[in-house]
Amino acid sequence: MKISLGCGFWTEPGWTGLDNDPAAVKHALAAGHQVVRGDVRLPLPWADGSADYIHHEHLIEHLSRNEAVRLMAECFRVLRPGGVLRVATPSLEEHCRLYLAGQWQLDGIDRYNADLADPQPDDGPPGTFKITGGCEVLNSLFYWWGHRWIYDAQYLSRRFRQAGFESILQCARGAARHLALCGMERRPGSVIVEGTKP
Repeated sequence: MKISLGCGFWTEPGWTGLDNDPAAVKHALAAGHQVVRGDVRLPLPWADGSADYIHHEHLIEHLSRNEAVRLMAECFRVLRPGGVLRVATPSLEEHCRLYLAGQWQLDGIDRYNADLADPQPDDGPPGTFKITGGCEVLNSLFYWWGHRWIYDAQYLSRRFRQAGFESILQCARGAARHLALCGMERRPGSVIVEGTKP
């Protein structure tokens, strides 16, 4: 089994998704995807050792540190020996590097701007805020979309080790040790780490 946590409106063919948003689950089911509704802050609804792969993208940053520790332990429990967890999350290092280099214009900045509906903007009526510089990029990374903790590769890898994973590797977007995990990420500016359950 291949599991996509926090899948939103889509899952890859052959993957089972889990999301807590009823509208996303309804949409995904209507599109023919295999999705169940569930909250990643609770025990995952699968048996011990039942999954070959678990993937989640831009999910863990929405959890407190303690919730993230519990989720990593749950992923470890659900994976079979030799199973792989792959996590993609906004990269603290990459965003800071771009900011310091004055290169805040990320791939997908138009998507950022389309997603922004700041209910209490400082500089215009609601829904008019646009990212026009590095300051906005960094502040949105930390304070918008319900983000609770932003990771770099070192800290995320430490979470993998703490949960019991081995063969921990930082991966480039689109690259993976396993074909099933190649090309899973859709968002730029991410740190991607995978680890194997011994």
